[in-house]
Amino acid sequence: MDPREGDTCIHTIIIHNNLFFDLQHIMSTTEQTSGIKAERIDSLLDSILVILNQEAEQEEQEHETCEHHSNNKASYLSISIIDHAHDIPKNEIELLKETALIREEALTLLRQNQIADGTALLAKSNHIQSNHHLNHEAKLLFETFQAAADSFLSLKKGAYKESMRLMENALKTHQELYLEYQYPIQVRRIHLARNCTRIMSMERRYEAAFEYSTQLILHTLSAAYEWPMSVCRLKITDSISASSQLFVINQLLNEIVFILEQHPSPAILLRFRTFIQCLNQIGTSESQLVLDWASAYQAHKENDDIRFLEHTTSFLKHHQNRLPVVYPFIVNTLIEQYFEA
Repeated sequence: MDPREGDTCIHTIIIHNNLFFDLQHIMSTTEQTSGIKAERIDSLLDSILVILNQEAEQEEQEHETCEHHSNNKASYLSISIIDHAHDIPKNEIELLKETALIREEALTLLRQNQIADGTALLAKSNHIQSNHHLNHEAKLLFETFQAAADSFLSLKKGAYKESMRLMENALKTHQELYLEYQYPIQVRRIHLARNCTRIMSMERRYEAAFEYSTQLILHTLSAAYEWPMSVCRLKITDSISASSQLFVINQLLNEIVFILEQHPSPAILLRFRTFIQCLNQIGTSESQLVLDWASAYQAHKENDDIRFLEHTTSFLKHHQNRLPVVYPFIVNTLIEQYFEA
């Protein structure tokens, strides 16, 4: 399985259970560092341990929340958007929801590399739709979600150009829903664009995937940053909620972390530095959270202990399970650098 397809929320809880809260001793790394710097590192580590112990007390509740989210995240976007239907008969609504659930089951199988079974279910969804007459609005809804699912199937088969074509079709069809029927678009537009960056990455176009991913995060966080994709290029002033911002930012960070860890290049690292500078100018709590992770990552790579721990402290203090994709980096780096089991 592609590591970017895992359940990061549950993975974070596993890290909590197995690694963190049995750690009692700070390593003697600071013994080799004298004076004010050593005192500052010790102080930051003490603060981090206090925060982590507070998180441990909330672990059971967080675990229940993550399980609920995991069980419902698959069909969230499709079902919630279908519920915005304007002029679709009830029987067609039910058919759309039926095919949505079939597609989600198919996508689950495809993520598990059960290609034949996933293909059969997507064909079943298409067959159900072809045997029923849908009005124009309902047909657009079906087509945008089916195209995205078919794109993922093409991606799993290695047909990257076809995968991109289908994903762009999903974006274009949802644009029609927005223009003709005023459907909400911003969250799903970013979600589908993120899928385009995944395809770019699978094509080994890592610099393009990284550039678009960072631009999409900046666009999500601030209207000052324009929509970066050539498809679905609409001027949308609608704001999205903080929770929706974090939903799509987590997806985009998944790609960013993968590229930084597996395929860094001078151009990608330069873009990452620019990304941090842009985040620093936005000034929202969500942008600060991303900024703290990105700055901690950069500081770690530059062997800057104090800057890493300062941003880590800020990140952990405000995290509250809002960026589970990048949380393991913080955890694992702390363990490797400063703690012993």
